[in-house]
Amino acid sequence: MNYLKKYYLVLVVVLSCTVLAQTTDEIGIIKSNLIKIFELSLKPNYAEAAGYFAKISDKNEISTIDNKIPGEFINVKRMCKSISALINISNVYDINTPFKEVFNKINTFAVMVNFNSGAQVISKKFRFVKVGEKFLLLKID
Repeated sequence: MNYLKKYYLVLVVVLSCTVLAQTTDEIGIIKSNLIKIFELSLKPNYAEAAGYFAKISDKNEISTIDNKIPGEFINVKRMCKSISALINISNVYDINTPFKEVFNKINTFAVMVNFNSGAQVISKKFRFVKVGEKFLLLKID
Protein backbone atom coordinates (compact mmCIF):
# COMPACT_ATOMS: atom_id res chain seq x y z
CA MET A 1 0.00 0.00 0.00
CA ASN A 2 2.78 2.44 0.88
CA TYR A 3 4.48 1.57 -2.41
CA LEU A 4 1.41 2.72 -4.38
CA LYS A 5 1.24 5.99 -2.46
CA LYS A 6 4.89 6.70 -3.22
CA TYR A 7 4.34 5.80 -6.87
CA TYR A 8 1.38 8.18 -7.18
CA LEU A 9 3.29 10.94 -5.39
CA VAL A 10 6.23 10.59 -7.77
CA LEU A 11 3.86 10.52 -10.75
CA VAL A 12 2.11 13.70 -9.59
CA VAL A 13 5.44 15.48 -9.04
CA VAL A 14 6.77 14.48 -12.47
CA LEU A 15 3.57 15.54 -14.23
CA SER A 16 3.51 18.84 -12.33
CA CYS A 17 7.11 19.59 -13.30
CA THR A 18 6.37 18.82 -16.95
CA VAL A 19 3.35 21.14 -17.00
CA LEU A 20 5.29 23.86 -15.17
CA ALA A 21 8.23 23.60 -17.55
CA GLN A 22 5.92 23.81 -20.56
CA THR A 23 4.17 26.84 -19.08
CA THR A 24 7.52 28.51 -18.32
CA ASP A 25 8.63 27.92 -21.92
CA GLU A 26 5.34 29.33 -23.23
CA ILE A 27 5.68 32.42 -21.06
CA GLY A 28 9.21 33.03 -22.36
CA ILE A 29 8.14 32.61 -26.00
CA ILE A 30 5.13 34.92 -25.60
CA LYS A 31 7.21 37.64 -23.93
CA SER A 32 9.92 37.26 -26.57
CA ASN A 33 7.35 37.57 -29.37
CA LEU A 34 5.83 40.64 -27.75
CA ILE A 35 9.24 42.34 -27.52
CA LYS A 36 9.93 41.43 -31.16
CA ILE A 37 6.57 42.98 -32.17
CA PHE A 38 7.55 46.13 -30.22
CA GLU A 39 10.90 46.29 -32.05
CA LEU A 40 9.33 45.76 -35.48
CA SER A 41 6.65 48.35 -34.74
CA LEU A 42 9.29 50.96 -33.94
CA LYS A 43 11.42 50.31 -37.06
CA PRO A 44 8.70 50.20 -38.71
CA ASN A 45 8.83 46.82 -40.44
CA TYR A 46 5.19 45.90 -40.87
CA ALA A 47 5.80 43.09 -43.38
CA GLU A 48 7.99 41.17 -40.92
CA ALA A 49 5.71 42.05 -38.02
CA ALA A 50 2.77 40.44 -39.86
CA GLY A 51 4.35 37.05 -39.16
CA TYR A 52 3.66 37.60 -35.45
CA PHE A 53 -0.07 38.35 -35.84
CA ALA A 54 -3.12 36.08 -36.00
CA LYS A 55 -6.63 36.63 -37.29
CA ILE A 56 -9.96 35.17 -36.33
CA SER A 57 -12.59 34.18 -38.89
CA ASP A 58 -16.35 34.52 -38.57
CA LYS A 59 -16.37 30.83 -37.58
CA ASN A 60 -13.87 31.46 -34.73
CA GLU A 61 -11.06 29.80 -36.68
CA ILE A 62 -7.59 31.14 -35.97
CA SER A 63 -4.89 31.50 -38.62
CA THR A 64 -1.87 33.64 -39.42
CA ILE A 65 -2.17 37.01 -41.11
CA ASP A 66 -1.51 37.03 -44.84
CA ASN A 67 0.31 40.31 -45.52
CA LYS A 68 -0.51 39.98 -49.23
CA ILE A 69 -4.19 40.57 -48.45
CA PRO A 70 -4.57 44.37 -48.16
CA GLY A 71 -7.30 44.29 -45.49
CA GLU A 72 -5.27 42.03 -43.23
CA PHE A 73 -2.06 43.99 -43.72
CA ILE A 74 -3.86 47.24 -42.86
CA ASN A 75 -4.85 45.73 -39.49
CA VAL A 76 -1.22 44.80 -38.76
CA LYS A 77 -0.07 48.27 -39.74
CA ARG A 78 -2.72 49.91 -37.53
CA MET A 79 -1.80 47.79 -34.49
CA CYS A 80 1.93 48.40 -35.02
CA LYS A 81 1.36 52.14 -35.22
CA SER A 82 -0.66 52.01 -31.96
CA ILE A 83 2.13 50.05 -30.26
CA SER A 84 4.76 52.47 -31.56
CA ALA A 85 2.77 55.45 -30.27
CA LEU A 86 2.42 53.86 -26.82
CA ILE A 87 6.14 53.15 -26.61
CA ASN A 88 7.10 56.61 -27.87
CA ILE A 89 5.02 58.45 -25.26
CA SER A 90 6.29 56.23 -22.45
CA ASN A 91 9.40 56.56 -20.35
CA VAL A 92 9.31 52.85 -19.62
CA TYR A 93 6.97 49.89 -20.03
CA ASP A 94 6.43 46.85 -17.81
CA ILE A 95 5.47 43.48 -19.27
CA ASN A 96 3.59 41.35 -16.76
CA THR A 97 3.48 37.56 -16.71
CA PRO A 98 1.14 36.06 -19.33
CA PHE A 99 -1.93 34.24 -18.06
CA LYS A 100 -4.47 31.99 -19.71
CA GLU A 101 -7.85 33.52 -20.47
CA VAL A 102 -10.83 32.60 -22.65
CA PHE A 103 -11.80 35.26 -25.19
CA ASN A 104 -14.79 34.68 -27.51
CA LYS A 105 -14.65 30.95 -26.69
CA ILE A 106 -10.97 30.87 -27.69
CA ASN A 107 -8.14 29.97 -25.32
CA THR A 108 -5.72 32.88 -25.26
CA PHE A 109 -2.66 33.97 -23.34
CA ALA A 110 -3.17 37.52 -22.10
CA VAL A 111 -0.29 39.82 -21.22
CA MET A 112 -0.85 43.09 -19.40
CA VAL A 113 1.63 45.79 -20.34
CA ASN A 114 1.84 49.05 -18.41
CA PHE A 115 3.21 51.99 -20.38
CA ASN A 116 4.47 54.58 -17.88
CA SER A 117 4.87 58.23 -18.73
CA GLY A 118 5.59 60.23 -15.61
CA ALA A 119 2.61 59.82 -13.30
CA GLN A 120 0.39 58.51 -16.10
CA VAL A 121 0.06 54.76 -16.68
CA ILE A 122 -1.66 53.31 -19.73
CA SER A 123 -2.45 49.61 -19.39
CA LYS A 124 -3.07 47.43 -22.43
CA LYS A 125 -3.90 43.75 -22.68
CA PHE A 126 -2.17 41.88 -25.51
CA ARG A 127 -3.95 38.61 -26.39
CA PHE A 128 -1.90 35.81 -27.93
CA VAL A 129 -3.13 32.53 -29.40
CA LYS A 130 -1.28 29.37 -30.23
CA VAL A 131 -1.30 28.62 -33.96
CA GLY A 132 0.57 25.41 -34.61
CA GLU A 133 3.75 25.81 -32.59
CA LYS A 134 3.70 29.62 -32.69
CA PHE A 135 2.23 32.18 -30.32
CA LEU A 136 0.74 35.03 -32.34
CA LEU A 137 -0.84 38.32 -31.34
CA LEU A 138 -4.60 38.27 -31.89
CA LYS A 139 -5.83 41.45 -30.27
CA ILE A 140 -4.92 44.46 -28.16
CA ASP A 141 -7.45 45.65 -25.58
